[in-house]
Amino acid sequence: EGLVDSGGSVAVTVMEEVLLSRLKKEIKSSTRVFSSSSLGHVLFTSGSTGRPKGVMVEHGSLVSFTNSLIFQHAFCRHDRFMYSVSFTFDPSVMLVWCALATGAQAVVAKPGGELDIDYIELLSMSQGVTYVNLAPSVIQTYLQSRALVNCRMAWAGGEACTPQLAQQILSQYPWVQ
Repeated sequence: EGLVDSGGSVAVTVMEEVLLSRLKKEIKSSTRVFSSSSLGHVLFTSGSTGRPKGVMVEHGSLVSFTNSLIFQHAFCRHDRFMYSVSFTFDPSVMLVWCALATGAQAVVAKPGGELDIDYIELLSMSQGVTYVNLAPSVIQTYLQSRALVNCRMAWAGGEACTPQLAQQILSQYPWVQ
């Protein structure tokens, strides 16, 4: 609709203008009132069934959860969150919303990059990553590098974290929570 393929960025710009124009019209014609009970985010989980299902999170719950994490962990604009998960995966709530709410940065790893230790070490060191949320098996590989040297917090989830791994993290990086 009104787009010409120019083989370059012009088509993208035109597409953005078309979409923005449509969005502005929808906002102007909308009488919908948003509240804390409005949909804020959808997470996908397989839970105990192994079948993916969407979990609708209300805006008020998202705000409350985000604020509690910011307060509990003293997240601030100086933090750098390593972002290496899908937007619909539950750790993304903390990684995205805490960064946005505090003015911190989300350091976006390339897809699958969290499994490339050399890439992660370079990214983490160059960007000053202060927070990671990863599977314990991935954190285990990070301990063989300097990828966590700037971290002040590392969360392990998605699988069991052994007491030995927790102790290894604390002995190698005593400042990491």
